[in-house]
Amino acid sequence: MKATIQADRTRLAISALCALLIAGPILARTLAGTGTLDSDVWFLLATGREIVRNGIPYINPFSIWPGQGMVAQQWLHDVWLWAWYTSGGYTAAAVSACVPAGLLFWQLSRLMLDAADGKLSPAALAFCLAVPSVCICMYISVRPTIWTALLCTLTARILLRYLKDGGRWALLRLPAIAVAGVNLQAAQWPLLAACAAAFALPYPHELANPAARRAWSARAMPICAAVAAMCAASLLNPYGADGSLYVLKSLGEASYGSAIVEMQPLWVPLGPLFAVPVAAMAMGPIALCRRSGAKVPAGAVAMLLAGIAAGILHSRCMWIAGLSC
Repeated sequence: MKATIQADRTRLAISALCALLIAGPILARTLAGTGTLDSDVWFLLATGREIVRNGIPYINPFSIWPGQGMVAQQWLHDVWLWAWYTSGGYTAAAVSACVPAGLLFWQLSRLMLDAADGKLSPAALAFCLAVPSVCICMYISVRPTIWTALLCTLTARILLRYLKDGGRWALLRLPAIAVAGVNLQAAQWPLLAACAAAFALPYPHELANPAARRAWSARAMPICAAVAAMCAASLLNPYGADGSLYVLKSLGEASYGSAIVEMQPLWVPLGPLFAVPVAAMAMGPIALCRRSGAKVPAGAVAMLLAGIAAGILHSRCMWIAGLSC
């Protein structure tokens, strides 16, 4: 009876948290009006309109120089955004971000409950959701980053289920996630493959003796195969290899000579205050694990360290650190 009451309270807390996290951005963006929309919205809407009217562009229709090639790396998101805009104008375009945001926080809560075998109190769930929310909410915008965050969370849920029950059928969903990721935001789809690959990392003790190494190998090989399938599936986009390898081919151009503040190291926009969010994300999980005696997977540690490093080097990547945390 007590377990049932606790489960009902947990579900109620999840519903309330998700409603708050969804309604908050909707209300804020609806009240903000059209003047505060991110300037990227013009390019995203124009690209979505171009795709709907004329199909996928391979030659840049916006360039003053004719014949310039183009990879619309977030083409599917642009079509999504244009559909919202044609339905309700700027307000609808802004509010559209709340759909993936709501799905993200719902899946995050489910991931945390999965990891805790359902033994997570509403207060603990609220606390755990609050940490990534601070960083992620900064990127609830018309950009497709929030979709990538959602797909990362789904990837983690699939891998966690595989590690728990050993069922390899769950891994068959990963290529589909890669296809969604490369078409929604080709620049960041490799993050999904990296997230999956992290779950194949061994615990330190598993390298100590042959039996443990064999057990780790049996667990890791299907994950490696799934990651390879994700890489192959990423070619299923309108630009093929150019879309799949977009992040490698655009590293120099995408930095814009470090002229954009969010592309600069975290200490540039924040100054000495940059240590506060970094310390919170680094020390928070450590303190929780020491208090609970939890055994943290090696992949989770690697994801956290890599996310914090990415966030420090480029402030726009702080959402990755928050999500990993």
